Amino acid sequence: MTKYINKKGQVLSIEADECAENPMREWDMFGTYYTFESRSFSPQEHKYSDSMEFLGSIIGDELVEKIHDKYSNTSDFLSDVLKRINKLGYIMFPISKFEHSNVVYSIGVSNGWDCGTVGLAFVTKEKLYKEFDKKRISSRMIERVKNIFESELNTYTQWCNGEVYGFTVSDSKGEVVDSCWGFYGSCQDTYLDEAVK
Repeated sequence: MTKYINKKGQVLSIEADECAENPMREWDMFGTYYTFESRSFSPQEHKYSDSMEFLGSIIGDELVEKIHDKYSNTSDFLSDVLKRINKLGYIMFPISKFEHSNVVYSIGVSNGWDCGTVGLAFVTKEKLYKEFDKKRISSRMIERVKNIFESELNTYTQWCNGEVYGFTVSDSKGEVVDSCWGFYGSCQDTYLDEAVK
């Protein structure tokens, strides 16, 4: 906790927000985010036991198995599958997770000791047409979607790591006279420190 005291004896305290909303479950996110991890909940609920079952629900189980058997690595497999899925009305990207003390969710394929590809982020083309008021999806729009996914995963990462803050203002008698909560990001990123100086 960080405290600032002014000349009148008023105290501003910056604290971790212990009741922060899970942005993936309680906010209206642009994308849909499914992960398939054995020791962690998916950012958004789904009924699929693994990514193969989910992908199979879109392009068929047999085709997913056939494509899976064709490739020896996750990157090539997902590249092939996602090209096919993108032709069926979706924009979809793999989600990777790095975990070492804290976690970091991001868009892309990763493999390694503390990281791996754990899920999929997607949006329907129908939603894109409506949200952006477009009739055609350009490569620029796909890049924009990817950036939105990255931003939403970054906010989710902050929530997962407890990087959500709030402040209280107390008068000289110690009674709370104001408060505000739900600042996502490291304490320095939220500009709370600067706002009280």
